[in-house]
Amino acid sequence: MRARVHGERGTVTAELATCLPVLVLLLAVALSAVSVAGQRVRMQDAAREAARAAARGDDATARRLAQQYAPGARVTIDRSGGTVTVVAGGSMHLLARWLRQRFSDTGVYVISLVSSPGAGKTTLLEKTLTHLKAKGCRVAALVGDLATENDAARLARSEVPVRQIITGTVCHLDADMVQSSLDDWDLNDLDCLFIENVGNLVCPSSYDLGEDLRIVLMSVTEGEDKPLKYPTIFNTADVALITKTDLSEAVEFDLVGARGSIQSVRPGMDVIELSAKTGAGLDEYLEYLLKKIESKTAVARV
Repeated sequence: MRARVHGERGTVTAELATCLPVLVLLLAVALSAVSVAGQRVRMQDAAREAARAAARGDDATARRLAQQYAPGARVTIDRSGGTVTVVAGGSMHLLARWLRQRFSDTGVYVISLVSSPGAGKTTLLEKTLTHLKAKGCRVAALVGDLATENDAARLARSEVPVRQIITGTVCHLDADMVQSSLDDWDLNDLDCLFIENVGNLVCPSSYDLGEDLRIVLMSVTEGEDKPLKYPTIFNTADVALITKTDLSEAVEFDLVGARGSIQSVRPGMDVIELSAKTGAGLDEYLEYLLKKIESKTAVARV
């Protein structure tokens, strides 16, 4: 068996030749650089088992194994030329689509949070998890950071399942990181999953995590023109939260101007103003989330 890694984006190919006439299994997945090493190991394991299944003529098992290690992949099996070749190819986009279907099948409403560092994501999320749990909502959270498990420790005070994702030098989460972090969680036990992305308004805009709702936060300390400077993240989000409103007067924040900036980039976008410190606007925000969550769980129960 041998594994090769090609290209900056990280395409991984695992090959296995057995003692059968000529049997080759190829599994390929386009990954972000941070995910290559772990995915390569999983693909090598898949190659060993799927190759045996294909050799027995058990195409269904070969496909199942390929999907297990490369969710959402396109799988083909070719027996021409005296060989059996199984090829699975995919991308982060396909994996995100597969994740979205998995969340849909289990009735889990998924919300991702994106913002600059210091906009108040973790403080707001801790209050949100605590409130939703008290309302009887089965909720959990994944939280991404370049280093430390500090945010996960803070969120764990809400007494719901929390898992930290350490990204190292990578400035965003991706679908593979999310999928790997969910490996031993039973999604049927959840109503809602929050994904707190790495603090960054650039990289996360390009990565679909399979979420139902993407919320972008901007604090009053960042200035009214934040949406104009980072239009892509606002265009890919569904809701904008203006946070730390208790500081508005101190920093002379122009709320009308901020709303105008948001609407000029993303016309019609829902905007909620709140302060996690004073509680202003929290009821409106939490009620908004509960309606979204209940709409999906109600459909799943039908």
